[in-house]
Amino acid sequence: MLVVVKPPKFFVEIGLAKHDELWTLHKAVYGLRISPRAWGTYRDETLTKLTWWADQSNKSEEKKGNKPTEFYLQQGKTDTQLWTIRSKQAGEILGALVVYVDDILLLAPHGEVRAVLIDKLRSIWKMKPQVELTEETPITFLGIELHRNQEGIRLTQ
Repeated sequence: MLVVVKPPKFFVEIGLAKHDELWTLHKAVYGLRISPRAWGTYRDETLTKLTWWADQSNKSEEKKGNKPTEFYLQQGKTDTQLWTIRSKQAGEILGALVVYVDDILLLAPHGEVRAVLIDKLRSIWKMKPQVELTEETPITFLGIELHRNQEGIRLTQ
């Protein structure tokens, strides 16, 4: 999509742009009406194409001769913000990814499948350091605090 805009008035005032200048945008720009949708389309196209290889076996079980399996993300049909982590070989669900604009919540067991997925995402996008939900460390996702305890996970706002 071709998007042409006038530079911000402030840029003209400080001499970084001329008053009659027009700019062609090549990426989503914060504050532009179409940016959230453009970003969502780009993010979803990128996640749809994402595949990675990993050993699915539990590291504590020393299984020799295991061949790596190819994994992919499948977007939900009723909730497009929910992606399941699947094995191409068996199609089984191994975890989930919840996205909202540029926030990501990964729900997957420890292991190579999760670690390689995180590395792949970091190779595509700049990401904050990973924070893991533990009894000692609550996390916030979309303004909701998640607290882990012996009974399960408690949500607060």
